[in-house]
Amino acid sequence: MVTVSARIDEQTKKAADYYLRQVGLTTSAAINIFFKQIVNYRGLPFPLQAPNEVPVKEFDSLYPEYQKMIDDISKEYLYEAR
Repeated sequence: MVTVSARIDEQTKKAADYYLRQVGLTTSAAINIFFKQIVNYRGLPFPLQAPNEVPVKEFDSLYPEYQKMIDDISKEYLYEAR
């Protein structure tokens, strides 16, 4: 066995740990699985892709506009239970 060290920003680490706990994995177990899949696939086990068309920072500024559109559609097509 060897020790692997990586620099990861704190927020990403906390979020990853949360989701890994949901499926019963530790960070170490997930990294072991990832490395084994790299070997099995002889490369990354998923395609590398460009991020979504709207970067997160831009989405945050557009959110109120999208929320208004969703609210308008909801008012037109959804009925409140009475």
